[in-house]
Amino acid sequence: MVLIGDPVWQVSAAGRRRGAGPHHRLPELAATAVQSGDARDVIVGLEQVAVVTLSPMLRVNLRYARAVLSDDSATSPLYADLMGQDLACWPWARARAELAYGGWLRRQHRYARAREVLRGAEISFARTGPGAWAVAARTELGAAAVGMRADGSPRSSGTGR
Repeated sequence: MVLIGDPVWQVSAAGRRRGAGPHHRLPELAATAVQSGDARDVIVGLEQVAVVTLSPMLRVNLRYARAVLSDDSATSPLYADLMGQDLACWPWARARAELAYGGWLRRQHRYARAREVLRGAEISFARTGPGAWAVAARTELGAAAVGMRADGSPRSSGTGR
């Protein structure tokens, strides 16, 4: 998750001196999160800023980060929230979300749905140009296909016990 390029990080020195807007706390929040060494702390700090900022990209990136960093018990609703967003204006963000979600679905042995989502990611990455991301989507798609039999049923990963 790269948020540095988001306009929310563009804070003038004059604005920081005046304390104008919610963005003046970003350096403080970032420093605190880096000291803790936990990416979840970064998200918590940024969520405080996201409540008052008008940056929709910050909100999208936070939803992505929450889903990717979540514990297994909370992952499904977080991905549902992320994938429920209108990401038509941000095809790369949508493709990145589909790649992460598709990979998670594959690890949950939900191969048919994983392939569907990963195909969308692969197509989007191919259109937007980041070749390494398209390769990652194809790799995940291949892994999702490996988990299936020709009839579409999941392959057993057990030893027959």
